[in-house]
Amino acid sequence: MYDIWLCDDEAVHLRGLEEKIARILPDVRLQSFEDPAAVRAAARACLPDILIMDIEFGPASGIALADDLCDGADKPIQVLYLTAYGERYCQRIFTGQVKPVGYLTKPVEDTYLSYHLRRCVQQIDARAKDQDVLTYPKNRALCSVPYREVLALESKGHTIQICARDGRTDRAFHGRLDEWEEKLPEEFVRVHKSYIVNMRYIDRIDRKNVLLQGGRAVPISRSKQEETHTRYLLYRGARL
Repeated sequence: MYDIWLCDDEAVHLRGLEEKIARILPDVRLQSFEDPAAVRAAARACLPDILIMDIEFGPASGIALADDLCDGADKPIQVLYLTAYGERYCQRIFTGQVKPVGYLTKPVEDTYLSYHLRRCVQQIDARAKDQDVLTYPKNRALCSVPYREVLALESKGHTIQICARDGRTDRAFHGRLDEWEEKLPEEFVRVHKSYIVNMRYIDRIDRKNVLLQGGRAVPISRSKQEETHTRYLLYRGARL
């Protein structure tokens, strides 16, 4: 599911583009905005995957607004600029911090809209596949950390703390380990009601703890001992 934001202060153009996008990519979450203030308010909760921005959006430039949204974002945003004045803005779109992936002129032709949207989707999918990351929500954005950098996940009440190799302590989000246990790659194993560990970094397993590389000790519950030993042996390619 991809999130697309469509920003244009002319309702007639919004409605037409909404219909076109729905035909090209029916399985998306599409939000339309006629006011820059509404865009900024929505950005406090989340950010889109694809931003279609009218260059003359509200009293300020849509280019400046796109720069603000993308500045400091924890995920790349695919930006398509939109305008009725192609000759006026054909050079200006490259003067902002954000380098757009496409440029559409009104009235928007289906062929060009389809080409740019599908190109955006391909780039998003390719990036997700190549990065192989744990993606989690934080503040107004989606944050990511590569699975290979994760030592363990620790549950603290309704919060999950990511214990990573770099020692950072600011990676935490609202959630339950039960939900994440099914989502994580096979190298992760549940060793306790409050812990999931990355078997890549197990140094030793004893009766009470899983010792991770770097010296961190994670408790292992009695009910998880057999499963953890079996999973770890299989992970390391040992014969049972």
